[in-house]
Amino acid sequence: MRAILSALAILAVAPASAAGDSQEALTRCYARQAVTLDDGMSDARSIATALLAPCRSEREAVLRDGMPKASTTEIERAMLMQREIVLDRATAVVLQVRIDQKKRRQP
Repeated sequence: MRAILSALAILAVAPASAAGDSQEALTRCYARQAVTLDDGMSDARSIATALLAPCRSEREAVLRDGMPKASTTEIERAMLMQREIVLDRATAVVLQVRIDQKKRRQP
């Protein structure tokens, strides 16, 4: 349990670059899914919630990087415990994708 809490603390406060390639892969997954799933009318948090399932393997990889000796059960528990943090990050990605798309449409 202590290992899970330590990994969650690291993932919560570490910048994306410190989390390595798996964090970058997760961010890319969120961005791809946001482009696909975002209707532009739903609130960003709802879209972010929809991103979690298709990006599950990338989320798991981030946790495995932070907790290399963790069992599958510990990883699952950590995924549940960090849901709000993950939703915050996914929401930020949805908003950034919206901003980027808006900029591309402007003349």
